[in-house]
Amino acid sequence: MTALAREAVKLGGTVGAEHGLGKRKAHLLQIQYPPDQIEAMKQVKRRFDPDWLLGGERCSRIPMKPNVATT
Repeated sequence: MTALAREAVKLGGTVGAEHGLGKRKAHLLQIQYPPDQIEAMKQVKRRFDPDWLLGGERCSRIPMKPNVATT
């Protein structure tokens, strides 16, 4: 799954589909976005849903590893 995600991003695509990533694919965001952008997404989530009532377990489990090279 990771290799497919890397290839998709390399070809200009994304790691998610129109319905998001879900629990099993959240770790793939680091292939497409650098850590500062993932943190910005979490900050928006905290701002508009401070109690993390809407899918919080998905966003909170996104790893914050350095951006994975796609080339």
